[in-house]
Amino acid sequence: MEEVIEAMGNEDLGYPSMDPADPLGDTSAEMMATMGRRFAPIDLDGKFKIVRKPDLGSFHSELMSTVVIYGKYDFLDLHLDRQIKIGDEMVNPAQLFLETAKRKSGMGLIPPPLECPENYFNLYQGRKLQSKPGSWRTLRRFILKVICKRDRKKYRWLILWMAHMVQRPGEKPGTAIICRGEGGTGKGSFGQLLAKLAAPHFKQLEKQVHVVGQFAGEHLSKCILAVVNEAVFGKDPKVASELKALVDSTTIQAEVKGMSVVTLPSFLRLYIDSNAKVPLLIAGNGSERRYFVLETSTDHQRDDAYFTELHAAINGGKMAAVLDYLECYDPASAGFTWNDVRDAPATVERDARAEYSMSAPMRRLADVLADGAVTLMVDGQQETFETFEVGKCDKGDEGCLRVPQTAFKDYICSVGEKRNAEDSDVIAMFERLHPRVVVTDKRGRVGSLKDRSWWQFPADVIGAGCVKAA
Repeated sequence: MEEVIEAMGNEDLGYPSMDPADPLGDTSAEMMATMGRRFAPIDLDGKFKIVRKPDLGSFHSELMSTVVIYGKYDFLDLHLDRQIKIGDEMVNPAQLFLETAKRKSGMGLIPPPLECPENYFNLYQGRKLQSKPGSWRTLRRFILKVICKRDRKKYRWLILWMAHMVQRPGEKPGTAIICRGEGGTGKGSFGQLLAKLAAPHFKQLEKQVHVVGQFAGEHLSKCILAVVNEAVFGKDPKVASELKALVDSTTIQAEVKGMSVVTLPSFLRLYIDSNAKVPLLIAGNGSERRYFVLETSTDHQRDDAYFTELHAAINGGKMAAVLDYLECYDPASAGFTWNDVRDAPATVERDARAEYSMSAPMRRLADVLADGAVTLMVDGQQETFETFEVGKCDKGDEGCLRVPQTAFKDYICSVGEKRNAEDSDVIAMFERLHPRVVVTDKRGRVGSLKDRSWWQFPADVIGAGCVKAA
């Protein structure tokens, strides 16, 4: 037994392959050494499981799982064909392994700069890509000219975000990248580039259920990056809320089939590419700071020669130079601190997505505030309500817009879904458009009406104070 325990800690003695279908070795010591390299028994939320350790060097694709979990009997069945002779008996080596291997008290993805507890199994197994100094001119130009459309401010923040993922995978930035663009412009290629920097701890996803579905947490909990291709989450507020939680929550619930839900730490980052007008709901209520929204240039759209050279760089040695640059990157050199990664800068593209994300009633409200005037049907007749002019109102009301509540609500909400509560709450819509701005709610004279409940919208949100919806 002492020899078995000693052998399991001797990695040099084991068979070099991490593939569970490959041989274990010729002797009992070699077999135990191999199993010690490949597997770890753990306590997973009160249930005994065996984890297959990932091998960074033998993955045939970045899409393969980084870790596999076995139940006890599945693990024993996996090794029934590897009988080992001990004395006069033939023994399943998996049984001997389970009787002697040191248990782990739990597991989780614990990337640096965090330190993994001694008795934990760390799902973070490092990075496949190895850095090497060199030129990455082709890829640098692609990021600047195609992904950032030659905008150096966008480029500098994007490099900060990428360097943070490389240097501090164990710190969640709380921000995500959304890249819009027409087909064949390079947004998918940039996703491949990011995936190389995160592999093997990344997932490439295409279906909504794989991102925010019931079992999504099981695979996302093992990732520091998820690349979502051609995403169309649309304006669904429930999905938008779930995406926000994925972006900034430091924990994630993993519901493994056949097991109870476990809560694990989350260091997930999202890169979402799409050609949809509304990839996801971006509400203008402060939550948009989570999203750094870009739109790709069409300069090389469907340019086969350009993308052949680009993909050769992504799949070749140039990525080692990108990694070397990001590993050595100092945020102070660009006027940043690492904390700046937590607040995505506003972009014209993000403002446009926020406008397109508006419901029809909210868009109508934004238009009224931008115009500073509205014509309503009041008591069977039309009446126009406009902002107060200087000298024709009480002091402090100059530039404000006062409207009768009932008629204004009917006008705004008539273009919405009657069954949708959010489409019938004018004040809630206004608060999403202008957080922390107060609407005056009183009763008295409004227009030609002497005694009506009215709302008064302040001057600083009228006209130039509000961007009219496109």
